[in-house]
Amino acid sequence: MHRGRSVTKYIWSTARQWVREISNDGIGDLAAGVSYRFLLALFPFFIFVAALGAFVSRVAGIDDPSAQIVERLAATMPADARSVLTDQLDAVLGEQQAGLLSVGILGAMWAAAGGMSALMRAMNIAYDVPETRPWWSRLGIALGLTLLAGALLIVAFTLAVAGAALISALADAAGLGDGITTALAVLRWVAVAVLLLVATAFLFAVTPDAHLPIRWITPGATAFILAWLLTTIGLGWYVSNFASYNATYGTLGGVVILLLWSYLTAYVLLAGAELNALLARLNGERLAQREDEVAAMPRASEVGRGAQAGAEAPGSRRPPPRPAAVSPETVAARRGLGARAAGALVAFVALTRVIPRLARGER
Repeated sequence: MHRGRSVTKYIWSTARQWVREISNDGIGDLAAGVSYRFLLALFPFFIFVAALGAFVSRVAGIDDPSAQIVERLAATMPADARSVLTDQLDAVLGEQQAGLLSVGILGAMWAAAGGMSALMRAMNIAYDVPETRPWWSRLGIALGLTLLAGALLIVAFTLAVAGAALISALADAAGLGDGITTALAVLRWVAVAVLLLVATAFLFAVTPDAHLPIRWITPGATAFILAWLLTTIGLGWYVSNFASYNATYGTLGGVVILLLWSYLTAYVLLAGAELNALLARLNGERLAQREDEVAAMPRASEVGRGAQAGAEAPGSRRPPPRPAAVSPETVAARRGLGARAAGALVAFVALTRVIPRLARGER
C-alpha cells in the first residue's frame, strides 16, 4: 500500500513538473514558429517525395507510388485540411516531374529542410541546451532528416501496399474478404503509429544539441503518438460536426484548419520532448542523490548495524538539487522563435482580413 502511494505521488509530481516545464519554455510560441516553418516546407517536401518516388519506381521497376503516398498521408488529416493539401499537390504532381538531382528538386529539399532547422532550435529549448554545432553540421542534419523522412515514406508505403495485396489475396482465397477489410483499416493506423515511433525516436535523439542515444520507445514518444492520434481524430470530428471555419474565413477555411492541425502536431511533439528531458533530469538527480547517500553511509563494522539502519532511514534523505538555470543562448533562441511566430501571425491576419477587402474594393 505504501509503495502504491509512493508511485502515485511520483507520477503526480512528475506531471506537475511537466506542465510547469511546458509553460516555462513557452511551448505554445515554439510550436507556432515550428508549424509556420513546416507549413512552408510541406509542399516542397512532397515535391521531393514525388521525385524520389519516381526515381525509385524507375530503378526498382515498380509503379510510381507518389500520388498514393500523398493520398494515404492526407487521409490522416481533418477533411478540410486534406482537401487543401490534395488539390494543390494534385496540380503540382500532374505537371512534368523533374529529376531527383535537378536544381528545382534540390531547392525543394533545401526548403523542406527549413522545417527541420526550426524543429532543431525548438528541441534545444525543450532540452535546455545551447546550440554549439556549426552551421554546416546543422544543415547536414536537417537535410539528412528530410531525406530519411522521404525514403522512410517510400519504403513503408511500398511494403504496406505489397503486404496488403498479399493479405487480401490470401483472405479472398480463404473466404475472409469482409473481415480482412476491417483488419486492414485498423492496421493502417497501426502502421502510422509505428512510422511515427521510428521518426520520433530519430528526432528526439538527433535534433537537440546533446549526446542522446536512439531509444525506440520512450515516454515522450509514446505520449506524442497517443496525443497526436487523439488530436487528429478529435479535430476532424469537431470540424465535421461543430466548427464553421468556412463561414468565418471563407475559402481560407481549409488553410486555417491545416494551420491549426500543424500547430497541434508541433505542440504535442515538443511536449513529448519536454517529458523526455524532464525524466532524464529526474533520473540523473535521483542517481546522484543515491550515490551521495551510499558514499556518506557509515560502515557497519565501525558503528554497527543499528547505526547503518538509521542512516538508511527515509528522513535522512536530502532534497534533490534545483535544476540549472536557462542559458542566455536558450533565452535568445526562444525570443527569436517568438518573434518569428508573431510575424507569421501578422502576415496571416493581413492575408485573411486586409487582402480580401482590397480585392472587393472596400476600405
